[in-house]
Amino acid sequence: MDLNHNDNHNNDPLDRWHMIKIVFILHGISALLPWNMLINADSYFVDYKLIRPNQTMMTNTFSSDHIDAGMNITEIIHSDILENYRQNFLPYLSTASKVPNIIFQLANLLFCSSPRSYRIRMNLTFLVQIALFIIMIGLAFIDTSEWPVVFFWITMIIAILFNTVNGIFQSCIYGFVAKFPMKYINYVTFGFSFSGTIASIFLIVSLMLSPHPRTVALYYFSFATGFMILCYINEIFLLKNLFFRHYFYGNDSKTLTKNSPITNNLQLDPNVQLNNGCGEQNDKLTIKTFKFVWRKCWIQLLNTALIYFSSFVIFPAIQAAIKPIDNLVDQKFFAPIFCFLFFNTFASIGNYVAEKLRKPKPSGLIYLVVLRFLFIPFFLFCNYIPDQRKWPVLIQSDYIYIIGSALLAFSNGYTSSLAMMYAPKSVPEQYASLSGMMASAAVIIGIIVGVQCSMLFRALIS
Repeated sequence: MDLNHNDNHNNDPLDRWHMIKIVFILHGISALLPWNMLINADSYFVDYKLIRPNQTMMTNTFSSDHIDAGMNITEIIHSDILENYRQNFLPYLSTASKVPNIIFQLANLLFCSSPRSYRIRMNLTFLVQIALFIIMIGLAFIDTSEWPVVFFWITMIIAILFNTVNGIFQSCIYGFVAKFPMKYINYVTFGFSFSGTIASIFLIVSLMLSPHPRTVALYYFSFATGFMILCYINEIFLLKNLFFRHYFYGNDSKTLTKNSPITNNLQLDPNVQLNNGCGEQNDKLTIKTFKFVWRKCWIQLLNTALIYFSSFVIFPAIQAAIKPIDNLVDQKFFAPIFCFLFFNTFASIGNYVAEKLRKPKPSGLIYLVVLRFLFIPFFLFCNYIPDQRKWPVLIQSDYIYIIGSALLAFSNGYTSSLAMMYAPKSVPEQYASLSGMMASAAVIIGIIVGVQCSMLFRALIS
């Protein structure tokens, strides 16, 4: 298998000023920014929005103290439901996010069609996500203290809508970037990882600007809205770039440019249909086609799912609940820095290294992927839910935890980049888009299963 079969075409136009590289990184960032913004804001939801006035943190909602305080049985049940939502907010949010995401990614496989269709779907999903961020800003203004359970479900509905359109968006990104040289696939994967870094920076800056949770949320979601608008503007101008058109429109672009001067003002028919495995043969996409692509790249799809499973069984649900021991920083900054910022920053570094060092080869990647499962017991024996755990805390140093966090994130970025680059190059070039979309679906499958298993580990430890 030639992993570089389209990395070096001497007569191909150049990506001048690295413009398409930058746009693909921004696309990767915007693809996971809604998810990262929501999970990074865990404290805003759990410790501010999902608490009634004068509510205290209670682990046993049905205690006699509650009844003595004059709570009737309906209030007790309602309080217990709310406490369940608070304690399991991240797993609930992850389920509401990733289930519709994978459903619509799989559905998008069936509608993988022309370049024009890709563009329409991506533009619409951008607009919907910007609108949902504006709604989040509005909810931060509203006092929801009298109806926290209703607010919880509004948040879950917003998460479902975010990830419904985001599933289509992610699938389309990997569908068309698979037509580009291999390193461009990694730029999108790098953007995926770096989106969490952006969200973490937004949160840390917001916390520094204001101590009040509502003001923090206003800054936080406003930053995200502005960033998504910037990414949407970049998307609009993509078709003006010759390098992008050359790969995006494939053979039809070459035909059109064969007798024309190669200039940045070249106009292409936006209605052109391509024979790229998802183009004019869209009606011929059959089970046989999917089986053929699966047989060629199944090991990389398995690698992708296992990588994200072993990462998201730990991050964010388990990592965010690990408490500091050595007091290196103020506790309110501990999870934002050493969980969210560390994970996404070191994952981005891993993505970058994978572009330069593509080892192990496709057949050997599975061994490194399986080795990463050792991170699960490592983090369970850190200072995870110290007030509820029955197991001993064996790792009693924040420094060791921090090193483990960096290694988890770096290995996630490195191995996921390799798997995502290898998958589209494991199939004939005309099926690269389909395999790229299948790899994107494998990412979400791994995340969904990992997040659900994090709830099981919490129950096991406590």
